[in-house]
Amino acid sequence: MAARAWVVGLIGLFAVWIAMEVLTGMIGTMWGVYKVINGTGLVDPDWDRRAQAIKSTFLGVWSYIPFIIFLAFIVYIVIESLRRRPEEYYV
Repeated sequence: MAARAWVVGLIGLFAVWIAMEVLTGMIGTMWGVYKVINGTGLVDPDWDRRAQAIKSTFLGVWSYIPFIIFLAFIVYIVIESLRRRPEEYYV
């Protein structure tokens, strides 16, 4: 049954990779649009400072997400590998 846990875990990692690629592209596009709008002078400087603080916090958290995802993958593999199916109790 450990093979099933590995297959499900790897499929999950692939799905998370696709989701992260989409999120990264969307977030980068939004910050690019903000940078263009900010360059026109339409953004209040106070709002720009707050937006930069949000961006800094977000980038700090974003850098830990791959480690958290990989740790979740490892925990999933270990827990699923230790679990026994009901029919294994009566062998």
